[in-house]
Amino acid sequence: MRQLLLVLIFIHLAPCTLYAQKKPGNDPWKTVWVNKPEKPLPIGVTHCTYSSQSMNYDVGYCIYLPPSYEMDRSDRFPVIYYLHGGGGDELKVLPEVEFLHHQIIDGKLPPFIMVMPNGGRGSYFADSVDGKVMSETTIIKELIPHIDTTFRTIAERQGRCLQGFSMGALGATKLACKYPEMFCSLTAYAGGMKRLGKKFREGSISQGGGYSKKYLGDNVENWDANDSFELLHKNLDRIKGRMTIKLMCGTEDPDHLAATRDFHLELTKLGVEHSYIEVPEMGHTPDAMRKLHSATWLTQHVVAMKEAK
Repeated sequence: MRQLLLVLIFIHLAPCTLYAQKKPGNDPWKTVWVNKPEKPLPIGVTHCTYSSQSMNYDVGYCIYLPPSYEMDRSDRFPVIYYLHGGGGDELKVLPEVEFLHHQIIDGKLPPFIMVMPNGGRGSYFADSVDGKVMSETTIIKELIPHIDTTFRTIAERQGRCLQGFSMGALGATKLACKYPEMFCSLTAYAGGMKRLGKKFREGSISQGGGYSKKYLGDNVENWDANDSFELLHKNLDRIKGRMTIKLMCGTEDPDHLAATRDFHLELTKLGVEHSYIEVPEMGHTPDAMRKLHSATWLTQHVVAMKEAK
């Protein structure tokens, strides 16, 4: 009887405690898909895993649950999906949680859930042409449904927000423009959303927006499917007036400023209301952006959810 009880307890805890890392995919950055924390996590944060059928191994993520999550078991909560930058993993953006937590316990914000996925070290949140790194598929079709069935979320567009820095900002922008029916709010810090699609390229698909020809392949349709500009045009009617968008980049971030500014100008040309900030004398530094603007992007998400209802 005791052995049966231990088995049942293990099965119950499995979604958040298993670290059965299977053989990783063959990606150029050698992603480790489950990264067990080596030091205590911030208050309210748990490291979990889910099984990715598209890649055939477990993938890690961190999730923050607000203090009120356990107080009223009938309550459902909105979710911010925060995508990490290049070379990162599910442990990369944990500092964002601490600010969110204090805003909630101080009564300045309503309670949120924050999910920090592992999107692959160099995936730019896209699927590789060889099918070995399925970053977009695993987040949209595997992680988000897993979160909605495992936790008490508001499993609708008005309950989901996207956030990202650098590679994560590029990925968040692409996913928001590609799946506007899933998200009501987007905040992109220093994303560098470069044009990739056939309408804008000048005969070469060897490199663009961080992607390589080896990663996305020769099919121009695959490049279109990962181009935020193309996707913005394609889904304009579902984005314009229906999604709250904020872009930000430092003026001393030459690798990302021109592309971020270009996307801002495209939004302006198409009449898409959004916020755009160039931070003077700031380089490619997430810490500085967090200290200056965390309160504003959190408030943006709250407003977006109310307006989306």
